[in-house]
Amino acid sequence: LGTFSTIPADWHSAEPLRQRMVLLRNAGATADAFYRFLQTDEARKTLAEFGFVVPDESMKE
Repeated sequence: LGTFSTIPADWHSAEPLRQRMVLLRNAGATADAFYRFLQTDEARKTLAEFGFVVPDESMKE
């Protein structure tokens, strides 16, 4: 599945890491389906279980 590195919490404790997603116009059906899936309650629950803070409507910019 690739590689990853854990970023120590003290490297970003003053300001949370904000991750975003984007769907490119010509990304294709699989990317579109994954983009839509990431916005479902099921995906949000899974992300939260792995320590991600999942934004709610009040956090949208």
